[in-house]
Order: sequence, then structure tokens, then C-alpha cells
Amino acid sequence: MTKKLNYLTIILLPLLLISCNKTSKETTTNTQQVVTPTKTDNSTYKIPEKTQNHPIVLKIKALITSAKNGDINDVTFHTAGDSKRDGVASMDKINYARAFGKLGITYKHHAVSSITTAQWINGNPHTNPKTESKLSELKQDATGDQGAHSIVEFSLGTNDLNTYKVKHVSNGKFPPVDAQKKFLKAELLKGIEAIQKALPNALLFVAEATGIEDPVLKETLAIVAKEKDLPLIKAPLDYEKYQNLQSKFFVDNHHPSVFGSYKIIQNTLRHLTEGEARSTIKYNTLYVTPPADKLNSNLAHGIPIDHSVRIYDEIRIDKGEPFRSITLDVVGGAMLKIKHPGSYNRVVFLDDENLGILKKSIGQPSERGSQALLSPQRLLNDINKTTGVKYIHIPKETKKIVINLENENGATFDEKILTSPIEVYYMSKDEINTYHPSLKEMEADLPQ
Repeated sequence: MTKKLNYLTIILLPLLLISCNKTSKETTTNTQQVVTPTKTDNSTYKIPEKTQNHPIVLKIKALITSAKNGDINDVTFHTAGDSKRDGVASMDKINYARAFGKLGITYKHHAVSSITTAQWINGNPHTNPKTESKLSELKQDATGDQGAHSIVEFSLGTNDLNTYKVKHVSNGKFPPVDAQKKFLKAELLKGIEAIQKALPNALLFVAEATGIEDPVLKETLAIVAKEKDLPLIKAPLDYEKYQNLQSKFFVDNHHPSVFGSYKIIQNTLRHLTEGEARSTIKYNTLYVTPPADKLNSNLAHGIPIDHSVRIYDEIRIDKGEPFRSITLDVVGGAMLKIKHPGSYNRVVFLDDENLGILKKSIGQPSERGSQALLSPQRLLNDINKTTGVKYIHIPKETKKIVINLENENGATFDEKILTSPIEVYYMSKDEINTYHPSLKEMEADLPQ
């Protein structure tokens, strides 16, 4: 029942928002279109003094500096969150691991898509596979005396609020805001107190996941942070300001893209570092230019098509149905455009030709394409369920990709999908100017 409710929340909430909040200024842009970016204000954002001087922030800065200098070698950073930290589009796992790795810190991922705070604490037997307790996982992965060498970011709450609102709709209206706040505050406090009880010495802080949260969630996060005397880090992506950059920083109205994720991590690190440690987190482009002789060539030309086997789930499956897949050598860090009429194309990123998918992705593919790190070696990308050109960013660790061409249910193919040519091209630097954020866009609204 919980799993069904989570899915219903994802499907029904946008419709309910339209009927219940007709005066909302939020708008949706079509991410499949090329969007002209708005000019962003690159003025210096000053971190609030109460955040800079918060005792926990000062301890985190000291711990990170010790890790960077090699004085403490078991420092860990943990995320307790939902799909805004575990989205199929954002590559959070690889972004966090890469950023904190530069500081000598090990990243531990405890975020789960569609999860509520209660499910994060206790696990969720209704998912497939069953979601184990993330609190227990956090406690097991923590380092130092009762978590003394562990930094924990708490950004849950989205699914608590959305589930509550959908469950208590009456006469086409959401429950009163005061009731929403009361419920949400109780759930968030349970999560924070559970972490504090399990790891009393851990350095815990509260964070807005993206900056485009429901106002009730934003306000309640601030309230519980103040009540528990925890630092609050506000995220840099305000939807009203960034909606015209949606194709770069968001894959929908609330989930960050790989670039949005990178920007959020930069914001977090700049709140928690200083001196030499902070100098290691400067933005570097995520794009790598492929060889000039490859730019205008169809990478799929002359490559044999496999009509019998596709890579899917945890193993290679042959159901005796007519599938199509193609394996290509690629330049990690480049961007690709794929032309094919298939409605649901799955791309697997490999650092070795013998590695397959660790697990299949969660959630619907985005219109811009989506990416998720499934292990340090295995990456999965679900491309959009539309015809025409699909755009993907290849993670830098990638050596090969396998493109599976399929329809929406992934099993039944028509003649068009089986016979249409596959075109795969690298995108030139000029072509991706409207997709890959500029340095100015990446630095905007971040503390300098």
C-alpha cells in the first residue's frame, strides 16, 4: 500500500496542485526544447553569520581540514534524503563521491527515491526489492566514536508532506497549512532524533534539498533546525529564478539534473569548508571534447546490431523476443545525441566491456535523459520516452556504452523499431552551449 501511495503521489500531486493552487506562479517548461537562459546575478552570496559561526559548522570545517591534511583518514559524509539526492538524473552518488574524495573524505549514500522519514528510519517492506532501514545502514557506515568522524546531511521531508497532502485531500482541497506543518514537523523531528540517538557524536546539519521545495517544507525545515539547534544550509536553486534554466539544472519541476546536483554540492561544500580545503572545490567543466575526427561521424555506422539479447536488470536476458542493442566505444565526459524512433531507450554506461547493470533505474525517464551511478563502475541512463533526438552526458569514467532500443514496456517491438537506423553523434562544444551551463551560470548564487 505504501509503495502504491508513493507512486500515486508522484502521479496525482501535480494535478492536485493545479486544482488546489490555481494562483501558483510555478510554471513548467518543456525541457525537450532549447531554452534561452535568463541572465543570472553572479553577485557574491554571503553565508549568514549564524551559519558560519554555528558550533557544528565550525567542527565540520575543522574535521574536513583534518581530512584534507591527512591528519584523520576515516572521515565520512552521509546523505539522509530522498529522490532529490537519489534521482536517476542527477548522478548524486558520483558527484558527491568525486567532490568529497578531493578532500580525503569517503562518501556514503543513504538516500532513497520516494522514501518518507519513517521509511528511512524503519525500512519499507512494500518496495521491490525491500528497502532496508537506512538509519541502520548509516549507523553501520559511520566512523569515529559514535559517529565523531561522520558528517550527516538531513534533507528528508518531501515525500512525508506530499503523501500527507494527497491522503487528506477533501473536496478537491489539500488539508490546512497548519495541519501540514504540524504533521511534517513531527516526522522530521523523529528522523533527526533517531540519528542523534544512534550517533550522538555525529556532526548533523539540516539542508534544503534543492531550493525549490514546497514553502511548507522550507519553513518546517527551518523550524526544526532551530528547535534542535542544528545549522541549516539553504540550497542555491530557486525555482522562480531558475525555471528558464530548467533544461540545464532540472529534469522536471523538482529533481535536479547532473548539473543541478553539482551546483548544490558546490553550495554545501562552500558552507562547510575554508582555506585550502575550499580551494579544491572550484567548478571544473563536466564536458570533455572528443577527437575532431569523431565529431561528425555516426558512431553506430557499421557496428553490428544484436537482435537476440539485451542488457536488462542484473543479468543478460534472452526471452526469445526480437530485441536490438548496440555496443559502442565512447569518450568519457563527452555528450551524445541519439536519433532513433524507439520510445524508451536504455543506455548502460560501462567502464569495462564485461560489466552489466547492477540494478534497473527507479522512476520515469526524463525528457532530457537521466543518469544514475549504480556502483563505482556501473552507470545507467534511461532516455526519454519521446521520438526524435535524445541527449545524454557520458560520465567521465565510462569506456563503453550499450544502447538497448525498446518500446515503453520494454518487451514488444514493432517493425519500425527493429528496422530503423540508429544514429549516434558526439555533440560539439558549440552544439551544447545551450545545454551545458557556463562557468558564470554554475557560479551564480554560490558563496564565493
